[in-house]
Amino acid sequence: MKIPHSVLLILLACVGCTPSDVAPNESQGSTDIEIDVEACLGTEMPYLSGQTMQGMDGKFTVELIDITPEPTIGIHVARIRLLDTEGAPVTGAEFNLDKECSDSQECTNTWTPIHGHVGGSRVEVDEEGNGIYRVRELTVVHAGSWKFQFNPVAAGVEDFIVFHYCIENSGNDDHRDHSDHGHHAH
Repeated sequence: MKIPHSVLLILLACVGCTPSDVAPNESQGSTDIEIDVEACLGTEMPYLSGQTMQGMDGKFTVELIDITPEPTIGIHVARIRLLDTEGAPVTGAEFNLDKECSDSQECTNTWTPIHGHVGGSRVEVDEEGNGIYRVRELTVVHAGSWKFQFNPVAAGVEDFIVFHYCIENSGNDDHRDHSDHGHHAH
């Protein structure tokens, strides 16, 4: 399905919309972007560097400094700033890197709720200082609905923070064997 860029922006901002809520204008030619809208839930957010999200338990907030490259099919590095309830940087945090995470089991990884699997199995976290952490090997293996999940633990306090994106099919959608990244056939 081809959607004009201007309609794509509206679609990403339209929580709960279905593909029939937005009528693409096929006459816009080269500005069309191919996206697998049917593989997304309609509850995803547009990606913007600097986004902040409070944890599910309200114990931490994560500022998403950036994701490199921006969320697409591929392997990513996220730089995040972890903040406590007062807005102060949290240092010395550990991150749950359990490879078996899901919607009900929290971890730091990518997760596709529609297909029910993580993107990769080699996620690593490095502390840069002043509450900034670099999370590497965040993998998106195909287009669709993907959650970038962070599960920090510091001074005995744990929380779960999720940034949820609709990843477009950029022509790199690869359903070959992803055993190195924890992808399983669905």
